Amino acid sequence: MDDTLLDNFSDADVQQVIHDDIDKWLEEAGLHTDLSRYSNGEDLLQEAEVVKDDKRGYLAKTDGSGEEFIVSISGVLVEASIPPYRDVRGLFRSRPNKKDVPVNRVSIGWFGHASFEANRLGLENIRSAFVRKYDQVQGVPFPMKVGTPLITAENRIVSKVGDVPVEALDALLPKIQDPRDIIRNNLLSSNLYRYVDDNALTFERIEITDDEGGFTIVPCPPEEIKPGMIVSVQASPTVVPSTKAGHKMILKLRSILLVNDEVYTKFLFAKNAEDIESVPKPGAGLKRSASGPQWINPKRREMTVGDVEVRQGKKGKQPATPESVARDLAALKTSDKGLGGSNQ
Repeated sequence: MDDTLLDNFSDADVQQVIHDDIDKWLEEAGLHTDLSRYSNGEDLLQEAEVVKDDKRGYLAKTDGSGEEFIVSISGVLVEASIPPYRDVRGLFRSRPNKKDVPVNRVSIGWFGHASFEANRLGLENIRSAFVRKYDQVQGVPFPMKVGTPLITAENRIVSKVGDVPVEALDALLPKIQDPRDIIRNNLLSSNLYRYVDDNALTFERIEITDDEGGFTIVPCPPEEIKPGMIVSVQASPTVVPSTKAGHKMILKLRSILLVNDEVYTKFLFAKNAEDIESVPKPGAGLKRSASGPQWINPKRREMTVGDVEVRQGKKGKQPATPESVARDLAALKTSDKGLGGSNQ
């Protein structure tokens, strides 16, 4: 979606609706894993611990299960590079000016909602936890887009063979995420890449089950999720080597949940209606009336001596004399009357 639709989200009344939607989701279900919870560093230390290997590191739950630690980020989907990819250009557009493996990527904004600051502090506390085991860790950046800071989560669409543990099994890439076989034909056809569980991405939406607001979460086609909708994104905080120096922290994208599309739908329909109104209707602009032929402009001015001199000059005649000008002017007026002078 172009930025012109998201520009509507700068309106104070619209932002209030966005804030209410985010608050409602966090209160009903989303807060228990929300990144904003970890603005308190003590909560993070109680629930997560750093697991480090030679190149990378991640957070694991402290309950002894060994499962990776997942956080949720809830807000407005501002940018997205997600399946299904329509062509090779779209596939590699996710990492412009880079020849590395393309990624699925989403960026979340808050448009003034207070939870952004809590999310920012949560990320800083997570980075501090990694710093205890790594000399240098770059934090997650917060670029600006349509007036709101963003937090981005991403994950490689496929993995390089050398990065995959030997015991890892290949996963099934859902046909709904690659209906045209763009990923299969351009990445997985090579012996350089594999698709494993670490690359998997799930798409879901909230489905209302009763009149009292009860809901369940069900799978949905990825094309239903559009920038401008309220979403909740799950990601795993991970440390990877940096090309500059040391390591950098990223949020490894795991799943996207469509929470609410009311604001998006409102402005999408408004924009479509505006586009429809701007299209000329059949017959619009046709002002022709069935009048008789007019060979001479009805508003044509009278001939002057200057007009005669110009015409004589174009014909390559000798310099005009008073006598020749008077003679030609009279001839022009006579010929004009013969061609429809009644229209003057």
